[in-house]
Amino acid sequence: MSFRFGFTAVTATVLALGASYAGAAIFEPLFTVTKVVGDVQIYKPGSVEPEKVVENYAYPYGSRIVVSKQNPNVKPRRGVVIPEPEVSFSVSPDHMFRLGSGTDLTVDHGEGGDMDKKLIKVAEGRVATFITISTVKTGGAIDAQVDALHNALIIRTPLADCVRIVQRNEISVSKDGENHSCVFSTSNGDMEIRVPQCEINGIRRKSALEIFGNKDFTRITRLAGEFTGAIERGSDPAEKVEFKGRSMAKIWRSYADIGGKMAVAVMISHPGGGITSYAFLEGEPAVVDSAISTVGGEQLGADTPAVGTDGGAVQTQSPSEDIFGNEFMSTPATGSGAPATDTSTEVFEEFNFDNFSF
Repeated sequence: MSFRFGFTAVTATVLALGASYAGAAIFEPLFTVTKVVGDVQIYKPGSVEPEKVVENYAYPYGSRIVVSKQNPNVKPRRGVVIPEPEVSFSVSPDHMFRLGSGTDLTVDHGEGGDMDKKLIKVAEGRVATFITISTVKTGGAIDAQVDALHNALIIRTPLADCVRIVQRNEISVSKDGENHSCVFSTSNGDMEIRVPQCEINGIRRKSALEIFGNKDFTRITRLAGEFTGAIERGSDPAEKVEFKGRSMAKIWRSYADIGGKMAVAVMISHPGGGITSYAFLEGEPAVVDSAISTVGGEQLGADTPAVGTDGGAVQTQSPSEDIFGNEFMSTPATGSGAPATDTSTEVFEEFNFDNFSF
């Protein structure tokens, strides 16, 4: 009896998903604000004057929402709790979002104005997601439809794109001078992260990571859980990375003086204590920095010079320098001012999920 019920339930889910594709679009023609607490403003497309957000009202895509920050000077009376400003909205019955105080984001159509996709651009603040789309695949033709639904939404931060988002997740963005800190965490959801030169996959229940830096420098730090990543190695196959324990990856970017190609340097701290360090010019093979790269604490090729693409020896640096000759953990390759906090190697073993969710 239970088997029959389970089979019937799965069949009904698949048929419902197929029916939804055969008829209605994924997203609503307008997004709807479902809850407002405190002062929340909205800038409609083409408008320079904000309006007060109205609960249960639909707004056009391309609108920018600004949630005010909690006033630190207001002291509540004893026993009185002043709720922080927040707003919730939906772009479909299956795509709901909640914004915390101090959030600034834009809700828009996909790249190139694609109305079948949606792009949420977070400039600052906190966003909680509750996305209930089905990810069940049967091996049949409906699998392509499941993938299309799974890839229809992107949440973009200043440093990375969050894609293939399902269920309850949280994304926070804060600014520190010229740098940003973006924290991606899952409660009971899934998501993937796309960073220039890097993809991070398998971010599931109770996992979290921080991406810190700017367009010239990226530091990826595991905060909780375990997941995997792949970092480019030029024309070589990507470097597979396991993010667990005290794992960390750093990427520097610059442009070569000759030819104008992007030059990328990478340093990966592995969970077993080893370090991998290499550099490459865009479209060319990677060169390993043998003076830094180790496995399990054992230095690789310390007495053997690295070999360049022309077969000649490549000058290596001391362990205190990156491949561009800058001191590691001090300045990025472009010299645009490295994050002062990059000297910190602190990694949180537990990530505290609070009640900011649906």
